[in-house]
Amino acid sequence: MRKKRYSKRKTAFGMATVMLLSVLGISNPVSASIWENEGKTTNSITCQDAENWNTSDTKASVSFNGTGNALAKDTKVSFKMTISKTELDSLGTDGYLKVQAVVQQEENWNEDTVVKMGWPMYKATDFSDNGDDTYSIDVEFSMDKAADKFYSLLIDVVGTKFTGDIDISNVKISDPNEVWSDKGSVSNKVAFTDAESWEWDDTLRVSVLGNNDKIAKSSILKFNMTIDEDEYKSLGETGYIKLEVDMFNADNDWDTVVKLGWPQYNASNFNKNSDGTYTTEVIMELDKDVDNFYSMLIRGVGTKFSGDVTVSDISISEPDNVTELIPQEPTVVADFETVID
Repeated sequence: MRKKRYSKRKTAFGMATVMLLSVLGISNPVSASIWENEGKTTNSITCQDAENWNTSDTKASVSFNGTGNALAKDTKVSFKMTISKTELDSLGTDGYLKVQAVVQQEENWNEDTVVKMGWPMYKATDFSDNGDDTYSIDVEFSMDKAADKFYSLLIDVVGTKFTGDIDISNVKISDPNEVWSDKGSVSNKVAFTDAESWEWDDTLRVSVLGNNDKIAKSSILKFNMTIDEDEYKSLGETGYIKLEVDMFNADNDWDTVVKLGWPQYNASNFNKNSDGTYTTEVIMELDKDVDNFYSMLIRGVGTKFSGDVTVSDISISEPDNVTELIPQEPTVVADFETVID
């Protein structure tokens, strides 16, 4: 029997790269997740006639490091649980597996601050046949309160009758308000002078297709803007990058465009990363509805700066009182000069 075997593959916070062909590019599939682990972890347990939460022989436990960021109320926690045909048969007609998920806000267990989610019970009839002698079920929880700090995630499985291996995979935490995201990254090379120029060829440009859904007023647009150390230094004390975002309701229809702008970023607004690059998070709020989110154009001008500007982790989140829309796969289209792998 296998015991706590961990996969090394882990992704979080938009590590996919947008692949571009000349002036036309297709992005990787959109993910509405704000954290995910695509690997698989296996626990072997032997359950008795009654639940036992107290030993590793009868309780499968999987834990993951968090991001340190806050998680909103109603944030979704989901994963896939898989067992073999032999293990399914061990449940019989009355055995079951019971699951809980716990978000910890501190390194050590603190009953006053953990956010517990549970406790669905799954019998053999609840699992779906994968066609390869394995059976799976998708498990999803919703946080009933917010967490100020996502320190770690713990998943526990107990049960009765069951004997064998439990595979936990595709663990995701999803923002309840995120309606669209493009988790890739694209770079645009620019060379600003001593004065702003909004001439098309002088601007930074990132264009992304939307999902044709309505985006409500007060929705929040976020993305990261990253530069390297030499580019950071080119800003000096007085250089800056200024941004405008144009939300299109139809192809090239400037009459109905919703404009957001114009935040200005000096060197002091960028934070140094562990790899020597510098990043700032851009946050803008829509002041009116976008009736049909056809596409989005991010444009930038500035002074002094010279080099590549990498835009990544673009997402749109609606206000809490608006119904969540379904994310769809966008397509990136623009005349980008450089792609970051």
